[in-house]
Amino acid sequence: MPLSMTGLGGGAASLFRAAAGGGGAAIFDFTGGSAPTGFTVASGSTPTLTFDGTGAKFGGDATGNAYRLRSTDSFTGDYLFQISTRIDDSTGSWCNDAGIGLFNNTYTSSNWDWAWNTTVSNRIAVQNNCPQPYIYGTSQQVAGTSNLLQPPTVPQNDWITMHMKHEPSISTTSFSVTLGNRDWTESGTRIQNWITCGDTWSGTYYWGITCDNDNGNTYINGARYEKL
Repeated sequence: MPLSMTGLGGGAASLFRAAAGGGGAAIFDFTGGSAPTGFTVASGSTPTLTFDGTGAKFGGDATGNAYRLRSTDSFTGDYLFQISTRIDDSTGSWCNDAGIGLFNNTYTSSNWDWAWNTTVSNRIAVQNNCPQPYIYGTSQQVAGTSNLLQPPTVPQNDWITMHMKHEPSISTTSFSVTLGNRDWTESGTRIQNWITCGDTWSGTYYWGITCDNDNGNTYINGARYEKL
């Protein structure tokens, strides 16, 4: 059954936004108090999702159909996807687990699952597994550097930018992390070098964003995509 969707108002407009169907590049600001044009929010309660001046605020466990913040664009071919997220977990577990998911079923579908620490047949994702970056493909998972996304590498309350390259033309999905708030140019210190897996989508796919935090909230304040 299709999900009900709520745009949560106009929000801050995206800049240089391409037409539906992908192409070009687009930047999205999540600090305007609602989902920006080009994104919609899927119904559900896990995680919770609200918007304020800091960004999109995700709360609690990501269970089931958890990729709630969804682009209304569709994509085909090679793209770079980026999000900016804050590392501020003060409980000691450093589980500010932001994720970017690419799905081969439309954004109105009801099975955009977080699926922690496992592969899923309809999803290719980059996710932070507590302080460790991961790629979760459809058939394999690849771990990044352990104990990375925490002090001293990332000071508490600092921002990182996650970079996901999905390149069907070379059958490669890649993930890296840089220090910095909305580091779209990748000019900040690269604390996670590119890790790669061989799973990609050959046809149309869709883009979603979420977070999992067992002990509190996680903020994402912006997102970007670019045709490669």
